[in-house]
Amino acid sequence: MVSDTGRYPVSDALRVVDGETIYRTDDWWKALVSYQYEDRQDSDSVNRAVYLWHNDDGEWKRKQKYLVRSRDTWITDREYIEEFLSTDSGDPASYDFDESSLPVSDYLTVGDAATVFKTEDWWKAVVRIDGKGDWTTREVVVYVWQASEGEWRRRQKYGIKSQSDWEEEAEIISKYLEEQSTPEESESTFDPDKAKEEIQRKLRRQHLGETLE
Repeated sequence: MVSDTGRYPVSDALRVVDGETIYRTDDWWKALVSYQYEDRQDSDSVNRAVYLWHNDDGEWKRKQKYLVRSRDTWITDREYIEEFLSTDSGDPASYDFDESSLPVSDYLTVGDAATVFKTEDWWKAVVRIDGKGDWTTREVVVYVWQASEGEWRRRQKYGIKSQSDWEEEAEIISKYLEEQSTPEESESTFDPDKAKEEIQRKLRRQHLGETLE
């Protein structure tokens, strides 16, 4: 882990408060960044997001951004990711959901998916990708889409390419959030074990977007 406070290639509209580099190579840079908006520095509100940048001819350009709203929402997303990384859900032909309803590229082969939440304006889902074109893969992606002009447009994306990468990454993010937790998060009554049980029950239904009873 490397702290690069103030040097992360984020928008000029943001002021970096803190951060942790998850990994960095000559071509790729992934980090968890805490930031405030420059025009709202009088507020105590701090946002956190996982960024992925690619080095394009010496300039770091953002490829992915995933907001970590709270420690509780991170735990929920983490449970979905771990379920999809560690289990096979069977034959996609037997699923109850229609893959074409997911606003992802036709280039991707969806192996499984589950909605975290969906409103008229926002949709968050965790998707297992089993193929890219003719290439077989096993990746898990968290998407957030926003409804705009009758279409779902991607606003956030967070991809995990392997179990080994995920274990190290999840540990870094979880530890960081624990150390930076707010008083409200420390007093949260959120039960991770119950959340995991509910998620496992939901995924057994194999129905994208179905609400739990």
